[in-house]
Amino acid sequence: LSLHDGLPMWYLWGDRVQASYNEDEVKKSAIERILKHIDENYLQEDVILLKEFMQFYYQGMSAEDLNNRDVHSLYGALVSHWQLFCGRKPQEYAIKVFNPDFEDHGWQASRTVIEIAIDNMPFVLSSLRILLTRFDYDIYLIVGVPEILVARNKNNKVTSISSKKIKSNTKANEETVVYI
Repeated sequence: LSLHDGLPMWYLWGDRVQASYNEDEVKKSAIERILKHIDENYLQEDVILLKEFMQFYYQGMSAEDLNNRDVHSLYGALVSHWQLFCGRKPQEYAIKVFNPDFEDHGWQASRTVIEIAIDNMPFVLSSLRILLTRFDYDIYLIVGVPEILVARNKNNKVTSISSKKIKSNTKANEETVVYI
């Protein structure tokens, strides 16, 4: 079989069939599915910023993790975290721990979810991993987006997101989001 729409190519090794795929293509396909879902379902005025946030949010996630989750769950996790991220004020810790289900949240996860939005600090991911391990919690997935440069207006509304230097006349704050 050939690579088609991010599906694996199959190879025959002796008496075994081995799946192989181009990780970049699979990841690109998953990102395109999420973008399409955003276009069809997200009706807020900040849709362009959400799409930019999504690029950072899922950038570090493996193609396998993206491909193993349905688009509704990926979209739901993204929008939920976006709302937490947008609602926080600089120097404020925004932490949400919950068990998402379709009835209450419009998406679901089979495990408890922790969403964090904070000002950037060194070793955030490592510290969280150590803390949860110390309390004997299993970690199935961590999505960490450190060092996002975020500009907010005087009403605290997000006006731009970047991983690079924003124009010097724009005041930006380094922020971090973590999904566990």
